[in-house]
Amino acid sequence: MDNEYGTYLLNKDNADTKYRYVDDVRIYQFLEEIHNLTTNNNIKTFDSSAEIQEYPKEQFAGLFQSFLEESAKAKDFSLSQKLESLAERFERLSDTYNQTNKDIENTLHEVQYVTHPVVHRISSLMNIQYGIWFDDYAKLNALLRAYGWSAEERDDVYRWTHDTSIDSNIDVISVSKTWFDINGRLKPFIGNISVVDTVQRVSETVEITDSNDLPF
Repeated sequence: MDNEYGTYLLNKDNADTKYRYVDDVRIYQFLEEIHNLTTNNNIKTFDSSAEIQEYPKEQFAGLFQSFLEESAKAKDFSLSQKLESLAERFERLSDTYNQTNKDIENTLHEVQYVTHPVVHRISSLMNIQYGIWFDDYAKLNALLRAYGWSAEERDDVYRWTHDTSIDSNIDVISVSKTWFDINGRLKPFIGNISVVDTVQRVSETVEITDSNDLPF
């Protein structure tokens, strides 16, 4: 992905540019923000998860080597104090790495669901003009309830209804449960797929019983 970052810099003003290693240009926009930082901005690229694990070890080895060199020049320096200082520096380095990795994971998680076909379909059916995202049933339900929809669960679909105030019709939005796991989380998906048959909005007629037909 880092190899394609240069291509993004040359084409970032062209909204039609397609990239090979990412499906959302905001990933490269995020990397650009990191590259533009001016303080303590040591950027390291990795080809595998194994390299990510090995990097902090190499940093600690470098710090320990610095300790040995300094010890040779200052024999009266306290070994225990230096080791404690190195341990603190390594701990800060490890914390920084873990926090950065967590921030990147959270950003990629949100980007993945912003482009999810179910999220895009709901936004289209609701005619929502701003960006939305959800990654589970609870967030989807909260979104629709905010627009006045009422939840009705069926065996094979999640279903919401909304009174249209036209005759006896109601609007119905349904989402197949196959898009969610057993915990109600939206299954990750990257790519193009039709969701027309599994995410729908239709109008249904509610049968109204005439009070004159009641047996009492």
